[in-house]
Amino acid sequence: MKNFKYKRKEVEFWSITGEILSQNKYSETHVHSSGGGGYVGKDGGHVSPPNVHSNTITNHEFWIKKSDGSEKSIQLSGHDIPLRPGQRITIISAGMKGKDSGYYSVLVNHHANEHWFLNKAEALNKQLKIYQATGKSILIAGALWWAIAQVSSRQLSDITAYSLSAGYSGLSTLLSADAANNILNPIWRAVSNPEPVMFGFCVAAGFIVLRLIIKIPRILKMHKMLNLHLESLAQACYKKA
Repeated sequence: MKNFKYKRKEVEFWSITGEILSQNKYSETHVHSSGGGGYVGKDGGHVSPPNVHSNTITNHEFWIKKSDGSEKSIQLSGHDIPLRPGQRITIISAGMKGKDSGYYSVLVNHHANEHWFLNKAEALNKQLKIYQATGKSILIAGALWWAIAQVSSRQLSDITAYSLSAGYSGLSTLLSADAANNILNPIWRAVSNPEPVMFGFCVAAGFIVLRLIIKIPRILKMHKMLNLHLESLAQACYKKA
């Protein structure tokens, strides 16, 4: 089957074809709670009930007999696909090239002339990490913020230290040392106010926004390309049937 290439990543596909021998479907219900609690004191209190949530997952297990006579068990989680014994199906799997494992991506029912996506592009991208936001931009932005703040602070420190030293000498000849400090200390705090930090933050935030503007459309484009590739693989299975 034709592989999918995007930048330096390559996803390979392989398939298993066979006849359904038997199948079994069962559901699992997961219940979890959040919130709740409170307090009770001498003058009363308040207790909130927890919020209870549940979700049901359908599991589908079936056995197929391959052309060489061997049998294989297939387990699908979160899918309820209409199948019956005797039907011929093909399951397409996807994995990174060079790896020994992968994920079911498409199921083709040759008798029904239908196919279902078990894992579409978005899910495969999360599982295989084909092209994602890695968080490197945040690290680079943090380094930018720190570097700008440090460089600006040093420049301000050099300028203000010299200026305030000269100002203190001049004022101390006219006023007492305490009075000179009372005048110059607020100026020092104002100049030392972390404006460079804010400037660095703005640059870092702008960098992250720019990276998102560039990367999100690329991710969406890759998803579209991969979904089209999965569809073409499914159509190719019909032709081989």
